[in-house]
Amino acid sequence: MGGTRSGQLSGLPSPAGRTSSHSAACVCETSAVTNTLAWRKSSRCGNSTCVEVARDGDHYLIRDSKNPDTAPLTFTAEEWTAFTTGILAGEFRFD
Repeated sequence: MGGTRSGQLSGLPSPAGRTSSHSAACVCETSAVTNTLAWRKSSRCGNSTCVEVARDGDHYLIRDSKNPDTAPLTFTAEEWTAFTTGILAGEFRFD
């Protein structure tokens, strides 16, 4: 999986004031009121040390909830699908 680092989100300024390298507009996960990405985290996350995921057009972004101002990792839809398929298939189990 070849995710790349991106400090930018679809032309929107990030918390650190950067602008987007994506050409796709935010869809589905964007709040029309705040014009920001809607970050999701697992319902099993019991504290603030979680991984968060957002969708930005046809890209998926992953960040550390402890450091939301740090540039997220960015994955294509194809990479994200391969990753989630692998999870469901048990490819990442350590037992």
